[in-house]
Amino acid sequence: MEVSQKMIVSLSRLFQLGLNKGNEITTLDKEIQHVREYLKLQMFCYEHLFEYDIQVNGPWLLQLPIPRIMLQPLVENSILHGFESMESGGRIDIGIEANEEKGQWTIRVRDNGKGIDESRLHSLLQDSGEEKGYAVGNLLSRLQLYYGDLASLSIDSIPGEGTTVLITIPLKGELSDVQS
Repeated sequence: MEVSQKMIVSLSRLFQLGLNKGNEITTLDKEIQHVREYLKLQMFCYEHLFEYDIQVNGPWLLQLPIPRIMLQPLVENSILHGFESMESGGRIDIGIEANEEKGQWTIRVRDNGKGIDESRLHSLLQDSGEEKGYAVGNLLSRLQLYYGDLASLSIDSIPGEGTTVLITIPLKGELSDVQS
C-alpha cells in the first residue's frame, strides 16, 4: 500500500474512533486505538522525529470507560511543543496502570522534549487566565465534569529534559456505564 493510501486509512480510522458514534464515553481500548492512528499520521508527517511506546499494565484495563479523546491532545502537545526544535530523537511513552488499593487508575504521557518552564507550567494548571493551553484546559474541564474531585491532572516538567502528564481517574466513579 502506498504512503498516501496508508495515511487516508489512518485518517479515516482516526475520525471513526474519535467520533465514537456520537458517544462522549468510550473504552480505554478504543482510546488507545485512536491515539495509535494519530501517532501513525504524525510519523508520516514528521519522519524520524520521534518514536513511541504504549504499555497497559493489565488487559482488563482496556475495558474501562473513559471520555473520548483524552490521550490525543497530550500526544499532540508533545509533538508540536515538546519536539518543536528537534529533528530526531523524540520519544513518547504512554503508560496505563491501576492502583486497586487506592481505587484509581492512571494514564501517564511522558516525552523527552524541551520541557516547560516553571512559570508557563504554573499558568497551564491555573483555573483561570489567558495563558492556559487549550488542550490542558479542556482536559481539566472534562475530567471535572465527569469525575468531579475524584480525578486529577498533573504536569511535571524539567526544561531541556521533558514533560510528564499524569491523569488519575477513579476505578469506580461517575462513569459506570460505558456507551461505546
